[in-house]
Amino acid sequence: MGSYTYQYVTRDTFSSAVKATYVEVAGSGRDIFKDPVTDSGTKRSARGRLAVLRDGDGELYVQQQATPEQEAASELVEVWRDGTFLRREGFAEIRARLRAAAAPRVRIAATAGVQR
Repeated sequence: MGSYTYQYVTRDTFSSAVKATYVEVAGSGRDIFKDPVTDSGTKRSARGRLAVLRDGDGELYVQQQATPEQEAASELVEVWRDGTFLRREGFAEIRARLRAAAAPRVRIAATAGVQR
């Protein structure tokens, strides 16, 4: 029956969605992404491990297929793993942190073999 018939709860209900760009299977890492052949490029997703870094001007950018060093320096922090919260932070704290940083623009850095 699904949620449509009795609850009608979708990712749009809470205006959020969870995305994945990397997975480990039997100890081997793999980039995962979507790049629909029927799309003009607007639905192409990020690929591989991601890091959010700052450039020389302090602007944030997303690094695709990040190295372990880039991940360690990333602004991203792990908040949830295997069904357990590691860190809880409400929207008020997140919004305050963004306001304090003057809500920087974010750009996506292309990596070798990935065209944006």
